[in-house]
Amino acid sequence: MAQLEGALDGLDAAKMRTIVIAYEPVWAIGTGEVATPDEVLPQFAHYCEKPLKLMRTPKQFTRWMLRYREPVDNWIKGPVALLGDAAHLMLQYMAQGAAMAMEDAVALGLACDAADGDFEKAFKRYQEMRLVRASRVHISANSLVGQIFHVPDGVERLVRNQIFMGRKPERYYDALEWVFAAPDYVRDFNKKSRKKS
Repeated sequence: MAQLEGALDGLDAAKMRTIVIAYEPVWAIGTGEVATPDEVLPQFAHYCEKPLKLMRTPKQFTRWMLRYREPVDNWIKGPVALLGDAAHLMLQYMAQGAAMAMEDAVALGLACDAADGDFEKAFKRYQEMRLVRASRVHISANSLVGQIFHVPDGVERLVRNQIFMGRKPERYYDALEWVFAAPDYVRDFNKKSRKKS
């Protein structure tokens, strides 16, 4: 919490335009609707004073629903293939949505080049190349990482704290190293692109 307090020292609440607060409410209300401080602030009563001071600044909050769905096992049908969020809608916790969409584009391009005009064959190959990796990121973002950073009070938080107890900060993300290692087809695509230039 000391790092958070230090980071907040230099912020001028009067100039602040956006405060993002993530929590799981017990109600399901749409995006863009107003939420009052009386409705939002009790969710964070256990926070230290510095973030609470910033959170008391707005006179109202705007709800922004985060959309989620379980991974699906098919992104193609005949002459149509889904990419990016249409194929694997994931929460923001790993900041990988755009990266997955770019990997999709590279894989689809390579599959189309290799299929010699047979797009149904290309789409099947694209899905074979991408389904497991994108779904792994999808599942990790929606379940694993979200529960690490936004774990509720109680047993889940105790388990999370024990997992990280005694680890040096530079080791926190060792288990996620695979996310930032591009698949072979992406690395090969980069090499081919440089040769063409």
